[in-house]
Amino acid sequence: MATAKKKLKKTAKTAKKTKKAPEVGMKKELSSLIYIAAGLLLCVFIFAPGGVVSQWIQDFFKGLFGLSAYLVPLLFLAFSIHRAIGRGFDEHKNKYIQGALLIISFASLFHLFGGYSAVNPVLPSSITGYWQNGTYGFGGGVIGGILCDVFANTLGRVAAGIILVTVCLILIMILTKWSPLKALLRVLVRCFMGVKAAKQVAIDEIKETAETSAPNAR
Repeated sequence: MATAKKKLKKTAKTAKKTKKAPEVGMKKELSSLIYIAAGLLLCVFIFAPGGVVSQWIQDFFKGLFGLSAYLVPLLFLAFSIHRAIGRGFDEHKNKYIQGALLIISFASLFHLFGGYSAVNPVLPSSITGYWQNGTYGFGGGVIGGILCDVFANTLGRVAAGIILVTVCLILIMILTKWSPLKALLRVLVRCFMGVKAAKQVAIDEIKETAETSAPNAR
């Protein structure tokens, strides 16, 4: 009897699991579809706003990130499609966090190279200025302006530029497995080989002209 009861409990549990499996799969598909639709709508709102609400959404993201706002929907859409596919998503979740940090770093760089003078980032007038410049398509918005001016006020604009560029390169290297040092070495090697080949061509031309002019001189 005890063994029969155990078997009945096991079969009941397996039946519940088999019932829950399609429900979980359906919920995941629905959430993936909602995520992809939201990503597509965000792309439309940011790149081609066509109404009052879409214009407000574009101004909101541009006010926060400035020019980097155009990268936000692309990152979110890539995240949504990858989540829907599911292949390798759990192993690469951190890449989307790194991508968000890269967007913030780009926003800070846009503000730094925009030529704006460093101000106190906690003042309401400064935040208003960051927001207005961002909505007009200048600088890095509120997030980029605050981060840039924190570095610029504490370390100076040159040091802030070095730090932000370094952070951007590190994040790009992590995301793309690209090595700027190897790329620079490849460029230097190609330049060296090009100069060497041009030198050899020049030497061959000089020898050829010398050989052709020698019989004429005789």
